[in-house]
Amino acid sequence: MSKTVSELAQELAEQSQIENHFNVHVLKVVINESGDVEESGQALPVTHVVFDSEEQECYLYFAEDNALALDDKVLSVADLKAELNNEYQGYLLFAAQEKETEDAVLQLTTPLIGFGENEAQKSFFVICQA
Repeated sequence: MSKTVSELAQELAEQSQIENHFNVHVLKVVINESGDVEESGQALPVTHVVFDSEEQECYLYFAEDNALALDDKVLSVADLKAELNNEYQGYLLFAAQEKETEDAVLQLTTPLIGFGENEAQKSFFVICQA
């Protein structure tokens, strides 16, 4: 089951080592048969947040392969906190990305299963399965 906005807000409030200037990234992981977690590639920068009130879901959009568009910026923890208000506390969290085909723009989403941080890299991670 996907994490919720309230769980994300609680994580950010309780973990004193997560500072407001940290950048937010999606970290894709693989969970093997024995339950061990392994990273699947590099962390990808989150560029914006979208709330879907109809589905009660929150999408954290990330840039594929660190390819930021000129008008994109990596979301900071402070930016993310500013987006999370009480109205959205029960919403489910998803990592999201848009893929363009010849016929359409597709939204690919994956439920978030955890959180983490790397103080040395000044990064906060939202974690999903690859």
